Amino acid sequence: MNLLINPPAMIQSGYTPPPLGLLYLAAVDTETEVYDAALYRGGVQDVLDRKKPRVVGVPIYTAQRHDSLDVLRAAKAAGAITVAGGPHVAVMTDQLVEHYGDFIDHFVLGDGEAAWKEICDQWWDLPQVIQHRVKLDDLPLPAWEKVDLLAYPPRGSGVVRGNDLAVLPRISIVLGRGCTGHCAFCSSFWVNGKYRCHSKTWMGLNLQRLWDIGARHLVFQDDCLTADRQAVLGLCDLLAKNYSFSWHATTRVDCFDQKIALAMMDAGCYEISFGIESSTASVLKRMQKEIDPARAFEARDICRRVGIRFTALMMSGYPSQTPEMLSDDKEFLRKLQPDGHGTVGSTWVLPGTALYRECKEAGLLDDDFWLGPEPYYIYQGGLS
Repeated sequence: MNLLINPPAMIQSGYTPPPLGLLYLAAVDTETEVYDAALYRGGVQDVLDRKKPRVVGVPIYTAQRHDSLDVLRAAKAAGAITVAGGPHVAVMTDQLVEHYGDFIDHFVLGDGEAAWKEICDQWWDLPQVIQHRVKLDDLPLPAWEKVDLLAYPPRGSGVVRGNDLAVLPRISIVLGRGCTGHCAFCSSFWVNGKYRCHSKTWMGLNLQRLWDIGARHLVFQDDCLTADRQAVLGLCDLLAKNYSFSWHATTRVDCFDQKIALAMMDAGCYEISFGIESSTASVLKRMQKEIDPARAFEARDICRRVGIRFTALMMSGYPSQTPEMLSDDKEFLRKLQPDGHGTVGSTWVLPGTALYRECKEAGLLDDDFWLGPEPYYIYQGGLS
């Protein structure tokens, strides 16, 4: 058998979502099982000892990279062929090959499904670094049955469409992959490419499978769910006509209007998080996120009219952001009066981003930083 392992550290503020990426991979190989060490708080060595997998795959995210590397070391020590994928692999490939290639047999870039199938079938005849890009509708449905979806924790409160959000597990899902934005602090576009969506037909099959399993509370993990207008309207049509899911989404204020809001509300959307980041135009330009902050008030008003919770996501500590600008952000939020808001208290500098390249050019850090123990670099000044 082959095994995909979600590392123990993949817990988000005490919340453990289902490992959606691994479930996509598991669907292409009937002999693949999934073990979520984040959900079960460990147990990796015991699973390796009991299952004795032939091939083990582990995702590597930057902040949790050392935890993933520990799992891969254990898998190699147990005699498995080891495979690493995920965002950190995509942006730090050469470093990972050089320093960890002695216990990682294959590094996967791009869409991992084709590579996972190849490795499971003929690992002995493949290069160390494998990269593919696939058509999303060519993929089978995620292997939802390979984890206990209903064992995942709830996240939320209130009752929406008869669904008690404080009780029901919140299940991750995506309409597409990639992003239309090129924000300087984010690597999503560079890792996953331009935003591309599943078709309405494919999404209908996926939603039906989830409904049959008993899922009722969803979170769309797309960075900007409404980036493809026709795709999201088609999705909402499916949801409104056939299901009573309750769901949360994230988008941008410049990809949102009354028609989309009404469609989302009718389809069961109860909350939208908007990435606003800053109220200062010059900071937004520095972030390569050239939205008009005034659009946030328009988006808020639309959400209030249709009955969707409006959450504002902000950042602080970004290069060129002064104390006066941070005070302006506080006043901006006071006037905006969102139903909820999240503010990143410091700016994380992550590999693969334009901000990281800028920090490297200024001599603030280099690639060797990621060989050390810190989960990420916190920007503390040094850029003009």
